[in-house]
Amino acid sequence: MKSAIATALLTCLLWPIAAWAAPPFQPRATVDGRGFVDVWALRRDVIAVEALTPTINSDFCDRERSPDDPPMSKRAAARLAHEEMSCANKAAEQEARFESARAAFNAAWLPKFKAAIGKGDLVAEVIYLQCETTTALDRGEDPSTCNNAKASQALARLREIGFEPAYERCDGRVQTWQRAFRYCTGEYDIWATDAFRQLRLNRPAALTPGNLTWGRELHRGGGTSPFSGRTFFYATAEHHQARELAIDQLLQREPRWAVFLLTRVGRHEWVPQGTTSATGQLDAAWLGRWRLERGADNWTAPLQPMAGTADIHRVGEAFRITLQTGAGAPLVDATDCPLRYSGGLTYLPKLTGQGQQSAERTALGDFSSTGNGLDASFANDGAADAALAPLSTKKRYRQVLMQCDQAEADGNDRVRFLLLSGDWLLEFATEAPDGRKLAVRHYRREP
Repeated sequence: MKSAIATALLTCLLWPIAAWAAPPFQPRATVDGRGFVDVWALRRDVIAVEALTPTINSDFCDRERSPDDPPMSKRAAARLAHEEMSCANKAAEQEARFESARAAFNAAWLPKFKAAIGKGDLVAEVIYLQCETTTALDRGEDPSTCNNAKASQALARLREIGFEPAYERCDGRVQTWQRAFRYCTGEYDIWATDAFRQLRLNRPAALTPGNLTWGRELHRGGGTSPFSGRTFFYATAEHHQARELAIDQLLQREPRWAVFLLTRVGRHEWVPQGTTSATGQLDAAWLGRWRLERGADNWTAPLQPMAGTADIHRVGEAFRITLQTGAGAPLVDATDCPLRYSGGLTYLPKLTGQGQQSAERTALGDFSSTGNGLDASFANDGAADAALAPLSTKKRYRQVLMQCDQAEADGNDRVRFLLLSGDWLLEFATEAPDGRKLAVRHYRREP
């Protein structure tokens, strides 16, 4: 009786641990009627395995102490030893879980891969040869880009196959294509979208660069000057059409290449196939009718009374703006102009001793240099204080882009965006990033 009670008690005590234990990874390797790899099932399993990649390195669990460090108390030494052991145990657990999942993955998928490649599956062969696609696959000593001794052999075969994204290099120019299999961000690899430089099966969800934009440009190198943007590849309409046609033809021949496909949304966001963008879904605080109260053609000039309205409304899941002000370029009226978060935030400004925003770091960036044809007034401390007055100097604000022919579009170099601060809507615009003027308008929410 006592034994039964003890067993039941032990079972109750251990049940929560067993209930919370992660179930063993069970890959489901599948192929199509041709015997070719199901890349969508493969991607699902790759994501599951790579999610278990260890985050703790056991080499860093041992906290080495310098001979010059003061001696530790017994309690402190015991606590340190406990922390090191706990760290090492967690590292070992993570490593064991990952290796178990990786072994199961390869046991299920490797035979399918080799059989598919033998049947002429070029998609499977590219994934096998190009280690960039996933680290989960065990390629052993076979030719691959992660086998230094046979990397050249793998690259030669990739060129024979002809799927360029598997072997082409980024050329330092930022792409403006509508679709791509790899997104090259140029020579400055500091944007969130750099994650798409590699041809990976496991890609993050839709990404924006994460920095304030300035029309087609982003603040270079993470810096704050809007006039030191990146080098873009401005393709002609004919180039775009040829590129789109080539991608369509490739996908018609083999739809499974779409597992690597990225689609550009708006100006700067890239969305992997099978995921969706949410940057067009603004916070409800943007909705409503806004009354234009004041503005200036150049943000360093005194703001003057103005009249007009801005109506921000929802069309399905998308947010749009209709402007009725009668203004000329770059503030021309627009109807149902799509709005989208750029992914960037304003900056925390640098303040002078007089509480003015320094030209070196305003809420919109560094305007201290006038070497780009800017009006010299931009370089004066406090020059933009009136234009930025509705913004708190202690907060950062989400940038919303206006993306239509009357605002920012592929066919122009115009900058036009909005900021929201309580019951104030701020609009900024210029015909080009290096234009001499930056127009500003302030709207107040109607009751």
